[in-house]
Amino acid sequence: MITAGVCESYYEEILKGTHDAGDTYRMALFGKDAALSPLTTVYSPSKEISGKGYEQGGQVLTGFLTGRWSEGGKRGAYLTWSSPQWPKSTITAFGWQIYNASKGNKSVVVGTFKKDVTSTVGPFDVFLPFPGATALIRLQLP
Repeated sequence: MITAGVCESYYEEILKGTHDAGDTYRMALFGKDAALSPLTTVYSPSKEISGKGYEQGGQVLTGFLTGRWSEGGKRGAYLTWSSPQWPKSTITAFGWQIYNASKGNKSVVVGTFKKDVTSTVGPFDVFLPFPGATALIRLQLP
């Protein structure tokens, strides 16, 4: 079962300064039987998908972007990446995990499509939320 959310260990690690903008972050895709949740602390290939156009460990993410947001009287900070694509792939995935390959494969965030998503000799896209109040990872200030 995959339960989406920012990993609890990641919050502690960012306060300790573990993660850096220059690190290599990756997104791996998983089947519905994967055991991933906000309690996941590191990447493991257990129940990771396989198929044409997909390599174990997933894809390196690009476009690391942080900033501040303000909306509806609330404000905070965010972190996101460019949306990844596996071109010309034949794969089926139920969810995904972003992890920091530069720091011992420490888990950052887990997500789910809520159903199996398939590509057949075509692109497999994961659309990450836009920067701002709805970004993938966001902190709200009091």
